[in-house]
Amino acid sequence: MVRLASEFTGLPVQCMTFDDMKWAECFDGIWASASLLHVPRADLPRVAVVFRRALKPGGVWYISFKHGTEEREKDGRRFTDMTDQALQAVLSTIPGLCAIEVWISEDMRADRQGQRWLNALLSRPA
Repeated sequence: MVRLASEFTGLPVQCMTFDDMKWAECFDGIWASASLLHVPRADLPRVAVVFRRALKPGGVWYISFKHGTEEREKDGRRFTDMTDQALQAVLSTIPGLCAIEVWISEDMRADRQGQRWLNALLSRPA
């Protein structure tokens, strides 16, 4: 995927884990759609601090999780579901990161009807 992204955009693309992210105040916005749902719930506060550090003051971060309360493994992949209350509990442990908006949406894929997603816009206040 990294090779294809680089070929398609003509830009350098890096393959790394969340823990490899060393950016500090580099981004006005971060799009993390359905990516943090693979992080164990206990590790989410630590990983969220990495993302907060990468945001410029006033920056915005989009995240999404499958809606629910489970942590599970399926086909060798781990998943952490999230509710609004669970997300607020994570955010309460991280100074300098707050929710702008949290909402639930339906999965738009035809084979996933009835599945719901928790979406959130977070910010690092200026």
